[in-house]
Amino acid sequence: MINSKYEELARFGELFPAPDEIDRERLRAILVAAGVPVMLVGEEVVDGAASWLYDAWIRYRAYKQRTAGPSRELRELNRSLMRWLEKYTDNDREGYLLRDERDALVQLANETGEVAAFLEHRKPRGKKEHPKTTFLTDIYYLYIAVGGRVGLSDEGPAHCFVVKCTELVDPKMLIPKTGFRQLIQAATKRREKRGGHRDDF
Repeated sequence: MINSKYEELARFGELFPAPDEIDRERLRAILVAAGVPVMLVGEEVVDGAASWLYDAWIRYRAYKQRTAGPSRELRELNRSLMRWLEKYTDNDREGYLLRDERDALVQLANETGEVAAFLEHRKPRGKKEHPKTTFLTDIYYLYIAVGGRVGLSDEGPAHCFVVKCTELVDPKMLIPKTGFRQLIQAATKRREKRGGHRDDF
């Protein structure tokens, strides 16, 4: 039983920035630049924004893992092991040299098959929103929640906010300049149809 999102992340073997590892001074400056009055950008507001950002990042990374399905390499490993084991015999050179490892190879073949089947089962069916789009839209909703300026344009204040916040958790992620407005508008329309507008900051 997984008790918290931190334990869940440990399963993936990934390192994620915890809320207390997000640069609070940079985040405070981002919030002020977004239009939050300086006197309102206290510790609780910054902590809340850090948690929001962190939650969006967790969902993004976990969803990328969940939607990926089994890797081609894992499937090929499983198929290769199964084919080799079907032809296995103590009388050929490979079989003789690996005779002491046969049980381990059978176990590995079974486990790779189970993992591949599990990941395939978890893979969503049908057309899904790209995880990066979901992440960027979550950060845009943070912008709205903290009182960001009205309006959405390529390279405008909302775009700047999303870029700066994303840099706090993943400096290598590329945020589109051209088409940003259309991307976020389409995503917010889909989300509003599902009743998923985030305004509970």
